[in-house]
Amino acid sequence: MKSMSDPSLTPALHFRFRDVDDLGREAGLRSRPGHFDGQTLWLDAAMLPIEQIRKTQRRHDRLIVHLDPTSYAGLMVDSLAFSVCDGAIDALHSSLNELVSARRVAERREMMKSRRELDSCRSEECPHCRSTLDLTGFEETPQIYCDFCDTVYTADGSGPDDEAEFSLCDRSRLYARSRVFIESFVPWRRRRVHACNAAFAPTARRMLLCSLPLLVGVPIALHQLGRVLLGGEARSRGFRGLSRANADALSGRTDRAIAGYRELAQTLGPAAGVRYNEGLAAAKAEYFAEAVLAFEAALEDCANYRPAAELLALSLQRIGDQQGLEDLAARWHGEPVPATQTFKLRLADAA
Repeated sequence: MKSMSDPSLTPALHFRFRDVDDLGREAGLRSRPGHFDGQTLWLDAAMLPIEQIRKTQRRHDRLIVHLDPTSYAGLMVDSLAFSVCDGAIDALHSSLNELVSARRVAERREMMKSRRELDSCRSEECPHCRSTLDLTGFEETPQIYCDFCDTVYTADGSGPDDEAEFSLCDRSRLYARSRVFIESFVPWRRRRVHACNAAFAPTARRMLLCSLPLLVGVPIALHQLGRVLLGGEARSRGFRGLSRANADALSGRTDRAIAGYRELAQTLGPAAGVRYNEGLAAAKAEYFAEAVLAFEAALEDCANYRPAAELLALSLQRIGDQQGLEDLAARWHGEPVPATQTFKLRLADAA
């Protein structure tokens, strides 16, 4: 486990930032100074100690800081976001997550030590983002989920070479290879979006139709449509067929999508993300009994896969399985139990 006093984890990072609104748009033209000193994130005169931060996510030049719901700041807002217009956003993002995750595991160890249960502590370092993962209380399974980079990786390294490139799509909430696309329906307005092929395909087709009358936006629309058809998970050898199954799921062809996910999962072996997609497709079609089985299979492959646990709880609630909810809560050790939380993500949000 990394030490929180490791100087490599406490760089003095200076940057300039702009606030963003709820839609991710920059608010105002003037940038302000910020810095991270290894203990506190300073945003101009505002300070945010790392003990109040749960994790950070990066989208392009935007940094989203998720707050600990039990902290003073977390009681007021769930998260805050800003754009980094000057400075190393990669270093800021990774350093915050490394320190926050190491602190969380250190606190867990101190708590378990006071209970004389230190031997039951278990943690791993994510091979992709170097965050420290708290696995205490979870069964050892073939795969491990990193909540900081949102990836599922195979513990013994036998998974597909590109599995680190797959995570949940911001738009569809499906497990896929998300990428940056340019969305533009009029020539003078463009924006970058982070989505998977299946989720962005309808947008790319609408862009092409909208650009035909003036012809100005046709090259951009064709380029984005070509990327959808030829890139992403469509080029993956290990996850071949995932993009097609995702497109079926989003188009309402549920039975075909489920068949595709099952075939791919049999090929991959441990495949928590693919099993999660199967459960999500079944839940959207209100096949809740099938969804429960798929989400349980995802957790058998990856015991700490929070997205599957959250939707498993929702599915169990829909079929009225109180015993199943209690069993899920018992398996989730000391973390906030998905079965007892009020979820912002509804099944309809995955449409």
